Amino acid sequence: TNALERSLRTQTTYQVGNGQEARVDFQYLFVGAGQGQYIWQDSLYNNDGRIQPNEMEVAPFTDIGDYVRVSVFSNDFIRTNNVALNQKINWDPSRLWRDATGVKKMLRRFAFNTSVIIDRKTRESSEIQSWNPLQLRVADSSLVALNVQRRHGLFFNRANPKYDIQLSNADRRNRRVLTTGYESNQTEDWTLRFRYRPNDQLSLEAAAVTGSRATDSEFFDNKDYQIDFFRAEPSINWQPGAFRLVTKLVIGQEENTLPGSEGERTDRLEIDLEGNYKNWLTARFRWVDIAFEGDSRSPVGYALLQGLQSGRNLLWNVGATRQLGEYLQLTLSYEGRQTGEAKTVHVGRAQVQAFF
Repeated sequence: TNALERSLRTQTTYQVGNGQEARVDFQYLFVGAGQGQYIWQDSLYNNDGRIQPNEMEVAPFTDIGDYVRVSVFSNDFIRTNNVALNQKINWDPSRLWRDATGVKKMLRRFAFNTSVIIDRKTRESSEIQSWNPLQLRVADSSLVALNVQRRHGLFFNRANPKYDIQLSNADRRNRRVLTTGYESNQTEDWTLRFRYRPNDQLSLEAAAVTGSRATDSEFFDNKDYQIDFFRAEPSINWQPGAFRLVTKLVIGQEENTLPGSEGERTDRLEIDLEGNYKNWLTARFRWVDIAFEGDSRSPVGYALLQGLQSGRNLLWNVGATRQLGEYLQLTLSYEGRQTGEAKTVHVGRAQVQAFF
């Protein structure tokens, strides 16, 4: 019994109740370049010189973010039925069958974990089981807010110093009601990862990722998309001592498969070099080549390119962190990029932190 308890661990939290949900409006305040998290993309929409909430996008680079988002709650409240579930399960049979032979010796190499978080708020409806958090297919007219985070992982030879294999599935979705209607986002992916370590200095890894990401806005249809993606990511991790070098190759495809769309797509080839010396000096260089089909000056094009441009893109950064005495820490960083036909951008930062 003790061995079973050590190999199987579960945790469950369940809540049910009711309450009121206020409609939310987002306002965006200009704070200066590099001080915010959002940028105004008027040219992607109507180019009328007036800020609308749907024209604000998350900045792809920290130095160009010049707006912050502030939540403003209205006096319009919606009565809701609330249900929440937090379920975690971890199964590691190696703790149970440590000295087993035969089939159990083979099975003890496997491990499994799962995590499910559901927080759902709905209007009163006879078609909805207010106590059932697993009822996720709810009519738009009845659903007020939904947040789902689901992750499952199957491992073979987990934590083995020589090699291991991992298969995982993740699903993240959320929906919220704004004064401008509802907005929903969903991302789901499957990842197969393999690691092989021929010696103490070298680690070879390979990953394949496939999935989709989608967004849906009630009143801003030009922001809607469903992007299916696939990418392969082989990498080499070399650590001869205090220095570590990671070399990664990324080959990927993304395509907007939303019915009625123009079928925008990208083909990406990327080489990523990242070095680290004693965790205080870091450097990274990325070469990204993108073949893009569609309108790059559209919301979907922006979502596909993520701040880069069709053609060759170069990005690099260097950072150093040193302790100054017992209570002070100095951080220096430099970032540069050259995307497509745009001019090269250089950004330098210095920061001193005091610890008490």
